[in-house]
Amino acid sequence: MLLIRNKAPMLKKLSIPHYLFLLLLASTWVVYNQHGSINDDGGVYIRQAYFFAVGDYSRAVGIYSWPLFGFLIGGLHRLTNIPLLYAAHAVDVLCFLTASFFFLKTLRLLSSDKNITLAGFLVLITSIPIVDDYLAMVLRDHGMWAGFMAGVYFFLRWRQAPTWSSALLWQSSFLIGTLFRPEVFVFNLLLPLVNVALPPKGKTRLASLLQSASLLLAIGLGLIILVLVKLGLTGEVGINLARLNEFYYKPMQIAQNLFMPLPVVTNDVYLRSVIRHYPMIFKFSFLTSIIIFKWLFAIGLLHFAAIYAAFKYRLIKAQDLTVLWMLFLMTLVVSTNNFYLSFVDTNRYWLMSYWLVYLLAAPGLAHWIKKIGKLDLPGRYFYASLLGLVLAAYSLVVLFDSKPHRPQELEVIRWLKAQQIDMGQVFFNDRRLIVYAERYGIEDIELLDDVLLRAPAYIVLRASQLEQAEQNLAGYTQLMKFSSDGAVKFIVYKKASLS
Repeated sequence: MLLIRNKAPMLKKLSIPHYLFLLLLASTWVVYNQHGSINDDGGVYIRQAYFFAVGDYSRAVGIYSWPLFGFLIGGLHRLTNIPLLYAAHAVDVLCFLTASFFFLKTLRLLSSDKNITLAGFLVLITSIPIVDDYLAMVLRDHGMWAGFMAGVYFFLRWRQAPTWSSALLWQSSFLIGTLFRPEVFVFNLLLPLVNVALPPKGKTRLASLLQSASLLLAIGLGLIILVLVKLGLTGEVGINLARLNEFYYKPMQIAQNLFMPLPVVTNDVYLRSVIRHYPMIFKFSFLTSIIIFKWLFAIGLLHFAAIYAAFKYRLIKAQDLTVLWMLFLMTLVVSTNNFYLSFVDTNRYWLMSYWLVYLLAAPGLAHWIKKIGKLDLPGRYFYASLLGLVLAAYSLVVLFDSKPHRPQELEVIRWLKAQQIDMGQVFFNDRRLIVYAERYGIEDIELLDDVLLRAPAYIVLRASQLEQAEQNLAGYTQLMKFSSDGAVKFIVYKKASLS
């Protein structure tokens, strides 16, 4: 019923730190409610973090060439001695809170409504894509979103008051996001061009370019010096830019993918001819329609309605809205490129754009709260109750998993420990099993045939790998099967000579 009174004392006392504390509680609960589940990518980052923690940096970088996320997990583990999985979740939650902090700060730049911080908190706590879908996953994307939202905040502040400090801060923020995922570097490349075309008030185009590209120019100068030094010492010119090389070859790969026809089988002679002669148009329109559908579906009716209110009542200044549109289009460039390149159907590619549209949803929600507070008593109770029920429903979906379950991999590890089996004698061919068993130094899981030929005492095999490994299992007896949804997922084997 807090929404009923526009001047409720409790609401007036809450500030950004209070809302961040509530988001911390919600984040902790969301992670706990996953029952220890971990995504496949998370296994890679945690294994990398292990090698950072033990000081084997070359092996850590060999696992993944963009290492900041794994380094932070390993550093927190070494500093606090908490398990690596907990350290990974802690890093992600801290990144989420950082992104949320700058999200709420950005809203204060965009709106003077005294309910805007409350509305921003409600938008985040009802966000299914951000909180429900991905907060509990071990993803470097959380660090990317933190750097991105910090960059958005400082960029808007620079547009409103173009000082050197704000210019360096927004560029540095996007660079920090780049250290988690390289595609954030797009904003460092494109925003200076935007500022030349549309310089902020009181700035010439040249001054805007110098401020906007200052760090980019410094990085370019540094690379030139490195090339000259390397040339003088070794006679070689090349520098390993790791995943930044993607900015060179990714566009070519995307174009090649779009020109290749989809493997669509049809008996219709005419349709087959159309697909063969117009592969790019057919594939581009097909993939783009998927993007539009998934993007619209993920936002949800509540937030769409709030965004509509923000546009209808012009709750954001035109110059700020222009900046948000430019940033939004850039996020779409990044997201669609990822989809066109890999065809991976995941909503996390669009999360940067969701953070931006939520900046529009929050003023709309704050406007509703303000209007409800001004209504006469009967209408105030009705609309406050209706809005409260909708917000509560969304929050329940976000905070409570409809099908809570313990990961099958964790059940396998618990069973092995109950049998008092030494984990050092077990080979796992699954990243998540490696994490749960804390066997981070295990041989590469892809070298399954080679490991089987060395005949470890126990093997935990993913059922989908059985056909590949069957020829090397002659000396083993089946010890246990683990099933889920009526299908066998994992099989435990024991060397026959140990029986």
